[in-house]
Amino acid sequence: RRPGERLYRTGDAVRTRRGRIEYLRRTDDQVKVRGFRIELGEVETALRALPGVGDAAAKVAAIADGSARLFGYVVVADGATTDPARMRQSLAEMLPDQFVPQSITVVETLPRTLNGKLDRAALPSPMAPASVSSALAATAEQVPASVASDLAAAAEEVLGTEIDLQSNFFAIGGDSIAAVRFVSSASGRGVRIAVADVFECDTLAELADRAVRMVTGEDGAHERSELVEMDSAARALVEAQYPGWQQVLPLTPLQRGMYFQSVTGGRGATDSYHVQHRFTFPQPVDRRALAAALVAIVRRYPNLGAAFTHSMFPEPVAILAPVSLTVEEQSVDSPADFDSVAADEFARPFELDRAPLVRASWRPDPIRQSTWC
Repeated sequence: RRPGERLYRTGDAVRTRRGRIEYLRRTDDQVKVRGFRIELGEVETALRALPGVGDAAAKVAAIADGSARLFGYVVVADGATTDPARMRQSLAEMLPDQFVPQSITVVETLPRTLNGKLDRAALPSPMAPASVSSALAATAEQVPASVASDLAAAAEEVLGTEIDLQSNFFAIGGDSIAAVRFVSSASGRGVRIAVADVFECDTLAELADRAVRMVTGEDGAHERSELVEMDSAARALVEAQYPGWQQVLPLTPLQRGMYFQSVTGGRGATDSYHVQHRFTFPQPVDRRALAAALVAIVRRYPNLGAAFTHSMFPEPVAILAPVSLTVEEQSVDSPADFDSVAADEFARPFELDRAPLVRASWRPDPIRQSTWC
């Protein structure tokens, strides 16, 4: 530090230690990405520490599916050259995965407000990696160009940025849930890959080598997306037990753990993953409107209508099929009676292989002219 230079700014969190002030972090730039709390200031400090970087910024932006992702921006120092891919690799060696930006964009200057603060809202849209076109060209020599481009488009849809096929899916922002969505998106484009392949392949180009183009009329090439292999016996059982089924999906590691704990808890045990929400409306409600709202939620979030089973497959799976949802009605005389009914409902187990795994009931309160749900 130079004499007379300001050491701290408003919003800095510090502590005193052995008579000295120790800087901890900024308090006004904490964000949450993929379930992790991230200090943008820490990401920016790491970016500025990279060779050839004069200044840096980071921000969180929504991608195509509405989820938030972290993006970085750097200003190159005079006379220096930078490679965003190498910069990202360097960050991955010094920061936790969740602190590594999904992409790094080189800008001439960082936008500032009138009082000189960083204007994150004015940062440009993230740039695609410079090597995308060359990667596509190189891959096209090994596999049909349409397969490579369709895989790139599927990954771009899921991750929210253009893709370098020489990169690893997880190194550019993917996770286990995104991998399932990536396979489903590729299937919708007529390209078949397995979720296991996404985990095993080091690069998307290698994944393109394993990809198979589905022919017109082949099962799964249209409205159905099969991410789990099924023999004829399993298919027949699925058809019989889940009429009109749409998808058979592998479970994520977290889902597998929850499923195992639920099915091994015993019939008399309350499922640890039961969640009950209770609402009190100040006046009677329209039961039809309530039922319609619940149906709309299940349609908007298909996983709420999933059934889970392992009886027909070597690993547990989720099966998405059309479901119906009804609202049960029962009269109660007092709030205490409602508490008793709610406790009974909470203790009543779900059959995991029978969707939907959500139910609703309402209890009109004749004394208060209100409704308990």
